[in-house]
Amino acid sequence: MVFNGQLIHHFLLRQIPEEANTNGIYFSVLRKNVCFTQKKFNIITGLWPTNVTLEKDYDNKRLQSLPFGSENKKIITCLEVEEIFKIFEFTNDHDAMKVGLTVFIETVMVRKDKKTQFDMDIFGRADDDEVFKNFNWSTFFYTRLLNNLKTIL
Repeated sequence: MVFNGQLIHHFLLRQIPEEANTNGIYFSVLRKNVCFTQKKFNIITGLWPTNVTLEKDYDNKRLQSLPFGSENKKIITCLEVEEIFKIFEFTNDHDAMKVGLTVFIETVMVRKDKKTQFDMDIFGRADDDEVFKNFNWSTFFYTRLLNNLKTIL
């Protein structure tokens, strides 16, 4: 599958105002209203909401403190995280994989610009395998995508 920016731009130009209680974004295509919903997003991506809601705190700073130290820097860019990840020497492969996963989520899945703020909460989710496995990534990515689409134009 290839991303086609011109096609997305074409649809965004045909966005119509949201109807009440909508859970998606509407477009006018060939004089028909078409809605892009989370269900359609799930079909396209293969991500589905989790059935198990894990009531567990994921505010763990252990993984975050490995490459960044105990310094609790609030604002760090995606580029800074990538650069630190490239040069940091991890003591075990499991932690390296978890930090790599957070970088992948923010820079590839969410497709953030390298100059934007990195979501540090993802470190807490990635550090706990159960939290990560049971987190509702479908809604997380869909919400981010929808917000980005709504603010593009």
